Amino acid sequence: MIKHVLVPLDGSRLAESVLDPVVQLVRSSQGSILLLHAVTPAESFAMTASEFVTRERRHSARYLARLSERLGDQGIGVEERVVTGEPSRVIVATASREKVDLIAMSTHGRSGVREWAFGSVAERVLRSTGIPTLIFWGKLKGRFAIRRILVPLDGSPRAMAVLDAASDLADSLMAELLLVHVGKRLPEAVERACQGLERRHTPHQVLMGKGDPSSAILEIVRKESPDLIAMTPTGESRHERIHFGRVAEEILRRAERPILLVRPQEGK
Repeated sequence: MIKHVLVPLDGSRLAESVLDPVVQLVRSSQGSILLLHAVTPAESFAMTASEFVTRERRHSARYLARLSERLGDQGIGVEERVVTGEPSRVIVATASREKVDLIAMSTHGRSGVREWAFGSVAERVLRSTGIPTLIFWGKLKGRFAIRRILVPLDGSPRAMAVLDAASDLADSLMAELLLVHVGKRLPEAVERACQGLERRHTPHQVLMGKGDPSSAILEIVRKESPDLIAMTPTGESRHERIHFGRVAEEILRRAERPILLVRPQEGK
């Protein structure tokens, strides 16, 4: 069950747009939200780096306090942290120290990895943490709810690594999992996963596709209209970037859905 969620904020409406779905999540699980703002030291002609940090931490504390009060009025448990340092590093360090179950954040990319800026905060966070990370592309429109989660599975250990986090998210939100496999037969690993989901009473169904994996999965996305896609990168890196593999990149580029990403632990 996901009960403790870290939400990094930079003061923008884009970053704040993740709060509504996160509130739904923690309200369902009777959990709490940790709001985090990172102040990066800088110098200007008017003040030293120390003076700048002191001023910005004061402004940030007031900003988080206003958000905390608003969320608290909805009956949500909220904590606030203002930290100093490079954003991705303090996000990863705080998530680890506070033992959060999930990191939820926005990125400016509008359509998956195609628009994922090199070295973006979201990418650096994912590259540095094994904590499940829920990423929203751009600002959410209207009331957004996660009711159906699509999980592409090829039966490999790396692909299966996302299933625990996806199941926890589904259980917390009372959502349904759509397990998608492209091939003639369902791999034993996926069959075992279904048995586990039945034991924990997680609503799910298995959808089979044929032909080219990315095209087949995208066709299922079109027909089923999931609210979220849960995936794992291959665990490799290329020029300091996350490498998803051809099929995963094609899905993320064209599906235009929020994604839950889980980086497999080393050696798995």
